[in-house]
Amino acid sequence: MAGHDPRTRETFHDVCRELGVVGAQLGVLTPEGAELYAFGSARLEPEVELTDRTAIQIGSTTKLFTAVQIMQLVDRGLVDLDAPVSTYVPRLDLGSYRGAAVTQQITPRMLLSMSSGLDNGRYVDTGDERDSVRRATELIAESSLKFPPGTGWGYSNASTNVSGMIIEELSGLPWNEALERELLQPAGLTDTTTALSRQVIGPTSVGFEVADGRATLIDQWILGRGYGPAGSTLTSTAGDLLGFAKIFLGGGIAGNGVRILSDESVREMQRPQATVPNASVADAWGLGPLIREWGGHSVLGHPGGNRSGGSQLDWVLDQGSAVAVLCNVPAVSAVLAERLTRHVFQERFGLPVPDRPEPTSITADAVRDYVGDYVRDEVHTRIESDGLALSATVSTTEEASIYVEPRVQKYTLLPLGGDSFRMRDMDGVDRGPWDSAFARDESGRVAYFLSPFFASRRER
Repeated sequence: MAGHDPRTRETFHDVCRELGVVGAQLGVLTPEGAELYAFGSARLEPEVELTDRTAIQIGSTTKLFTAVQIMQLVDRGLVDLDAPVSTYVPRLDLGSYRGAAVTQQITPRMLLSMSSGLDNGRYVDTGDERDSVRRATELIAESSLKFPPGTGWGYSNASTNVSGMIIEELSGLPWNEALERELLQPAGLTDTTTALSRQVIGPTSVGFEVADGRATLIDQWILGRGYGPAGSTLTSTAGDLLGFAKIFLGGGIAGNGVRILSDESVREMQRPQATVPNASVADAWGLGPLIREWGGHSVLGHPGGNRSGGSQLDWVLDQGSAVAVLCNVPAVSAVLAERLTRHVFQERFGLPVPDRPEPTSITADAVRDYVGDYVRDEVHTRIESDGLALSATVSTTEEASIYVEPRVQKYTLLPLGGDSFRMRDMDGVDRGPWDSAFARDESGRVAYFLSPFFASRRER
């Protein structure tokens, strides 16, 4: 393990204090080794120090693990990335689209690259039983496809849950048990688990909300095991996430020397599969990771958020380097990760990280292109115009997110050029760290609204 860099440690602690973080971890991987930093507390009342061995919920960064599991099945000849999903889960009903079963039209490649057209799904607790993933996945049949399979891009928890169903069907094990047996144990990721029995014993951090400088315990640990493949149950550490990144940086070989994936599968996972219309999120999506191209460097990774924690893992292919950030205040985890990874990428790795664009102007004719109603599961967005500017009214139900109560929020949309916009709330606070964007269909008509990852289909 490499030593600590004083400037990195100072920046880490300063940003954590500025954002009101209760506890966090930062991991930096260089060719010289891993640097692990910890800040704050894992628990309060009584206070428990958060160390570099304290596990934190990582949320959707789990999707990278699920993607590796699918590619392990590809390596074994059990999955063809371009075969219909119905080949592997023949009893799964996801509804129909244009007269044919959805499972006959989508493929594992589409699931992993977020190009299946499946809506995000509803956040419903389907319990902790062995069939919880199946029951959560079957709820997708109640939703409509956002676009014809393979023709667009839209982030979808449901897509990854279908991948989890494939893993369960072919392994004969619940997704979490297959994860432990086929990936976590062989790769030596001993601080990573979905097992509640291990999480209770610890060391594991609980989650917090922070308001007016006061931290309050989040009293609901997880949504339920039904969304495990998409990110509802996994806890990890910065050290283990860096160890996981070594699989991608090492051609499929984990840090302990065990081969987890073939070199061919690792290359395919890191190859652009679908273009992402929202450039603030990524340039493209691979088979699991997002892909950004910064000054000739390919930066890949995935962010995640859960009820009691959040994370982000990024790696730079040509440098053999990586950054992992975990935080027990989910409301600020994405901003924390953006600030810290920007610092490490620029100051330590010398990468030309692009700045967020400044708002610009837009013509009255262009404004009219976007006015309409946009819908996805449990979320309705109305885009309106006063003739010169755009506003968004976003209505959500209790099933719209893992930590959102039913509410109506209003935003001003600030044009950034092209079809990209920044959402600013009525208190003048910009939504971040990502912006939003509209996407057009083949005719050039504005057809979708991405805010920022999830695609809402235009209804009028």
